[in-house]
Amino acid sequence: MDTNKAQYALPHDNPELKHWIDLASQLADQAQATETSQEAELQILEDMMASATPDDNLALRAVVLAGEAARTATDAALKARSAEAEIVSCCLDWAKNIRHKQQQYIQTLEHNIRDLYRHEEALRRDLVDSNAAHAYNTDNPESQILLDTLEKARNCSNQLELCRGKLQENQENIEYLSARQIVIQKKIDDLQDSWIITEEKLQPFAPPAEQAEDGAADASTVQTPDPKRFRRHRRVKENGTAKKKSVVWSYVKIIIVALLLAFLIRTYVFDITKVDGLSMYPTLADNDNLITSKITYLVSEPQRGDIIVFDAPDAAGEDYVKRIIGLPNEEIVIDRGMVYINGQLLDEPYLDGSYTEGEIKIVIPDGFYFVMGDNREISRDSRISDVGVISSDQIHGKVVFRLFPLSEFGSVYQ
Repeated sequence: MDTNKAQYALPHDNPELKHWIDLASQLADQAQATETSQEAELQILEDMMASATPDDNLALRAVVLAGEAARTATDAALKARSAEAEIVSCCLDWAKNIRHKQQQYIQTLEHNIRDLYRHEEALRRDLVDSNAAHAYNTDNPESQILLDTLEKARNCSNQLELCRGKLQENQENIEYLSARQIVIQKKIDDLQDSWIITEEKLQPFAPPAEQAEDGAADASTVQTPDPKRFRRHRRVKENGTAKKKSVVWSYVKIIIVALLLAFLIRTYVFDITKVDGLSMYPTLADNDNLITSKITYLVSEPQRGDIIVFDAPDAAGEDYVKRIIGLPNEEIVIDRGMVYINGQLLDEPYLDGSYTEGEIKIVIPDGFYFVMGDNREISRDSRISDVGVISSDQIHGKVVFRLFPLSEFGSVYQ
């Protein structure tokens, strides 16, 4: 990996970071351009200082003006590098936050797998102890429970391997961004050091105040430059400095406005949610990128069948994506794989044959919702006491659209 290239390229593609990585690339290109300009200005300054003599006022004044131009170019380069560093820092923080969530989810899966295999061992011992000739016949209820437990363990193991792979990819992206951050900071330090050295070299060319006063008192002994010639030279320099400052400030304003708009939109209008796992399969698949509307439930109430994003009650800092099944004040009953709402069998065409486990009979409290994943056999949802019914305050928004993969682009509702 060559971290000195201006063009950024994550080791593993991440759709949620793509916009910010592209912006970092543009800022890196701009920073390189300003650094090139700064190097040219410093070289001009070095040449002028090398040829200037103490008795040549015009040359000394030219050195001062060249120093001002070099200072402006250095400021522009520092601002561009600082903007690039800020974007990379935001990307790095985001990736580290995702890593934390991935690690938590992996721990949950590992815990679930251990529980499933302990349950499987107990079931197998019970079957052996029963000494029944038909113990492993699939028509035997105990055997069917054992087979279902093994299938759940297998699904969780597959999901665990998938999550570990995603964690490794994210870790490599973090290492890449960390390396870029070090390179940018080194460039910022070099720019600052080079200017400190340049200022020290400029000290002899700044005449003391008393020397300037003596010169003013004895004008006959001082060779002054042609005022018209010098005034024109100063206007050219000042115009160039103003243009450079204007370009830098325009980039800074664009970055600030873009970041502010992105923050406002993602906070109050919509967000991008990435599916992690198979609990909503086949409706949603692992790594699907979804648009979540945050304003839908500001103007209307959640409805049955809505797919929502909410705070995971059993995993701090993590979000779940599930489907609303029961509404406030409704009675929900789950019996032998069937779901009943207020005594009426619920039609669920999105299940694709998935069996709904659990024996539940509750009245949903006011302001709460009963949610389940479409992949009922592996989903952690309201059927589990650690999750339970979901308060409206926990809901972030309604999933309305799938962005990625492109082959599934469109609505998530049939």
